[in-house]
This record gives sequence, C-alpha cells and structure tokens, in this order.
Amino acid sequence: MINFIICDSDKNYISKINTLINEIMLSRYYDYSVKTYYEYSNDLKKIIHDDFIENKIYILDIEFKNSKSGIEIAKEIRKNDFDSLIIYFSTMDISKYIYSILNLFIFDFINKYEPEKLKTSILKAIDVIKIKNNRKKTITVRSNRLLCNINLDDIIYIMTNVERRGIIIHTKKNEIYTNMSLKDITEYLDNRFVKTHRSCYVNLDHVSIFDSLLRIIKFDNGDILDLVSGSEVKDIKNNLAKFKKQL
Repeated sequence: MINFIICDSDKNYISKINTLINEIMLSRYYDYSVKTYYEYSNDLKKIIHDDFIENKIYILDIEFKNSKSGIEIAKEIRKNDFDSLIIYFSTMDISKYIYSILNLFIFDFINKYEPEKLKTSILKAIDVIKIKNNRKKTITVRSNRLLCNINLDDIIYIMTNVERRGIIIHTKKNEIYTNMSLKDITEYLDNRFVKTHRSCYVNLDHVSIFDSLLRIIKFDNGDILDLVSGSEVKDIKNNLAKFKKQL
C-alpha cells in the first residue's frame, strides 16, 4: 500500500491534491490511502513515527500560521525515517529555504502556480517506491554451496539451527539452511518480521493465531511454533495488532 500524507493549511489545495491522487491511483489499481492535515498535530506525529506504515509520500506546504513549518515537519520525519518521500507544494520561493532543506533529502519542490507538475512528481515518487519494494522482495543466501534466492513473502519464520552453526529459513515450500547468523539476516528483512525469541523471527503476514497465554503461534500453513519468550509477548501482540490493521 502507498500512503499519501498531505499537510496544507489551505483546504482548497488539500481538496485538489486529494482529487489528483485519486485520479492517479484509481487508474493504476494500487492500494493506497490518503490522510490530510491542516497543520502539525498529534495524529500527524503518530503517523510520522509509526514504523508499520510503509511507502509514505508526504506532500507538504512550507509555512503554517500557528504550527510547525513544513521544514520542521521534514526534520522530524528525517530523525528516524530516510525512506519516505517528501514533496513540497508551496507558493514560497525555494531559494529562501535551500540551506534549510539541504540535508532533508527532499524528493521534489513544486510551486503551487505550476500545479500540473505535481502529477509528474507524484508519478515519479510512485515509481521510486516500486523500485525500492522490488529490491526488498528477495534475499540471496548460500546453502550447501548453492546460492538461493528467497522471496520474503514466502518466508514463514527463521530460527537458529540448534544442531550446528547458522539458521534455518522456513518457507512455504521447504526449509533452507544457511550459515548466516540471525543478526545478519535480519538486516534484509522488512517490518513484517518480528522477534519472538532471541533465536527466532516470524513473518506476521503468515500468523493466523497467537495464543499469548500458551505462547504458541499458529501459521497459515498449519505450522505451530512455541519458540516465544515471555519478554516478547507484549511486543508481539502490539506489533501484530498494528500490522494487521494496515492490511
């Protein structure tokens, strides 16, 4: 899903941007959501810091009367998020802010007097997200001297191999052994994967039942996992609730 977040004090511009996004996305058959704000707020802050909302495209004005500026909002986004794309849509002269935005990795700056350019910018942003997602869909591991390409969607859970050094990747079709460490492979996983134990990560996309009392996870392929640490139960429940809400 692509998530558009619009923040503009002018209701007329918010309506125009919303209409434009609907026209673009409905013709492309992508899942998407649009959230609109007239100023910086606690709700916007929650979205900025919610790691379970991926593929964010922010469309921001720069100046607000009684709120954080678009520059300040971008700075808050970039505290922990360098993946989301930020498009400024403003009547302000960019040269006035050039030194303020140099380290904010702004995707584009569109003048409101040239609204036709916003469509082009949004389309380019969508293409960038598609490329990023395609790169993240697979990981390559070495198993028994062979290189295996594994689709992240197919991974159900990953656990440390107790019999020998390395990990076992449980997928829809088979089990793949590799001598990579659990820590090493987690660098290639996305936010669907959560830690259930110091030696296990599961793909929330495949979790059908989580019994927090018995500490048992049942997956959509029928597998059952009891490798759940008591210290992780609360985080698993919270992450599962957030993740399923985004589906």
